[in-house]
Amino acid sequence: MISSPPKKVALVRGANLNLFEMQTYQHLKEELSLTAFCNLGNNFDLKGFDLPIVKSWGFESVASKTIKRFLNSFLTLILETPQPMWGVVRSLKGYDIIHSADIHYYYTYQAVKAKKKYGSKLVVTQWENIPFKFGKTFFSKKRIEEVVKNIDLFLPVTSRAKEVLILMGVPEEKIRVIPPGIDSRIFTPELKDKNLKKKFDISDNHITILYIGNLLRSKGLFELIYAASRMKKDKELDSKNIKFLLIGAGKDKNKLEKLISQMSLTDQFLLHPYMPYQDIPRIHNLADIFVLPSVPSEQIREQFGMVLIESMSCAKAVVSTLCGSIPEVIGDAGLLVQPFDHLSLYLAIKNLILNQKLRQELGIKARERVLKYFDAEIIARRIKEAYDSL
Repeated sequence: MISSPPKKVALVRGANLNLFEMQTYQHLKEELSLTAFCNLGNNFDLKGFDLPIVKSWGFESVASKTIKRFLNSFLTLILETPQPMWGVVRSLKGYDIIHSADIHYYYTYQAVKAKKKYGSKLVVTQWENIPFKFGKTFFSKKRIEEVVKNIDLFLPVTSRAKEVLILMGVPEEKIRVIPPGIDSRIFTPELKDKNLKKKFDISDNHITILYIGNLLRSKGLFELIYAASRMKKDKELDSKNIKFLLIGAGKDKNKLEKLISQMSLTDQFLLHPYMPYQDIPRIHNLADIFVLPSVPSEQIREQFGMVLIESMSCAKAVVSTLCGSIPEVIGDAGLLVQPFDHLSLYLAIKNLILNQKLRQELGIKARERVLKYFDAEIIARRIKEAYDSL
């Protein structure tokens, strides 16, 4: 009996192809013929990425920052959420399945055009969890309507994202909630790395509170600084050597550094640029407590929080907020507080600092939750089953 060749799957991600989402698809390499598609000016470091990549030209690849800003502003005015991939429709010929991300990106509309032209099946992973956030201009509204009508299967990463699709009129039978996965063999509990401790000046008696992500107001980092200032005044914490390690970059970095200085917290805070994704498991294992104090806005509500399952997989106690889809991710395996509430944030972190047993219990529960719901091998099986259903 002659076996049929593996299905050809195109993973189309515009300028957003990244290692943290793609770690799940590594588990499907033996069963599927996978190719990733991204723009030349991709937003993420792809060092160590071992799937074939086809790159298209996009405005992100323009060398001049002035021209890039102009193109971004012009295309955003017309398309609302641009990220076009010039020539990608032609490149998608011959693929059985085209798997894009989010209905509002222009490259998903291009995937629709490829589907119509070549007869491929179209799958879209949906991260966005704010109803009708996009489609406010005439062109984008018509484009999104066309996209929604032509998708064969929607894979929202959370139930909140699913509800957004239902509000838009997507039939429930075309929706399967499948979260992103984490490689629990790599993100696993380990001793604190001696070289990193030295690099970040972390001693054995430090309580290290870690944040990894964009340095933006929407991540609740101003509230974290206020909470740290309150902790500094707390006599019960006088004997605790507390260190805040913030790994990331973003437009609010200078404002954060200024506030840290104003609050006389310079000795307690270390802001460090992003590090290669291969180093992130070791970074997580430096932490005693991981924080993601995100706050909602009209335009942003935490869609998932990959750093949460990375930290949880390393058996860390997590403190986060009731923002967007975060409660779905953490469940009862961490502490959740109201957003914009530095007092509750301070009290939650203080509770964990003073209660090592609780830290350990939450860490164990967090690891168990990841192994049950977010392990990359389990998620890969579910994606494969979704493909096979088409």
